[in-house]
Amino acid sequence: TLERLADCYLFSTPPQPEDAYGRIEEAVSLCESMSPQSKFRTRARLRCKQAMVLALAGESQGATDVIARMKKQDYQNLVGQQVHEIDLYRQVAEGLVKLNEKATEGQAELSSLLTLNSSGTGVAASRQQWEVMLFAGDQLLRSYKSADMKAAIGDADRLVDLASKSLNSSNLPYLRPYFNAALRVQLPGANGLKIRSVARNVQ
Repeated sequence: TLERLADCYLFSTPPQPEDAYGRIEEAVSLCESMSPQSKFRTRARLRCKQAMVLALAGESQGATDVIARMKKQDYQNLVGQQVHEIDLYRQVAEGLVKLNEKATEGQAELSSLLTLNSSGTGVAASRQQWEVMLFAGDQLLRSYKSADMKAAIGDADRLVDLASKSLNSSNLPYLRPYFNAALRVQLPGANGLKIRSVARNVQ
């Protein structure tokens, strides 16, 4: 689908925001043909991803506007578990915006999300939600400066825990960039041994 194609661009390492944005725009336009319940859920998710793309491009105001539009036109029409699902995407998008505007606040928000979802108490239950949290963890690690290495090492460890949740031989190539991102932060510390151990044990 167009959304999955957009995900390939958005969640690649490094991300390709321009290509992702075009696919998301196309996918949003197709939502009008869906049933109301599917339309609001799908469009809300797409708009959150659109905001992520804009945040990556440094267009914080554009990202904020998209999130506001999503809340006004889609979010208020969500029901049940849909609210929790979209909250994850929204929080990641808002965290990326804050990384641009005030890095420490964005880091705190994304770190909190990563902690919840790596420990199993968060809402990242689906493949798509897991992917967006891996993406958020990678962007979080990239945002740290040398003076913040203590916090960065903790988040790198949590990214490894999150990536390891569904690790097997078939998805190791997909996960390798995330393990590498954690290794860049953790080495030469001893925690790097944890990542090597996890990767070695994949059958």
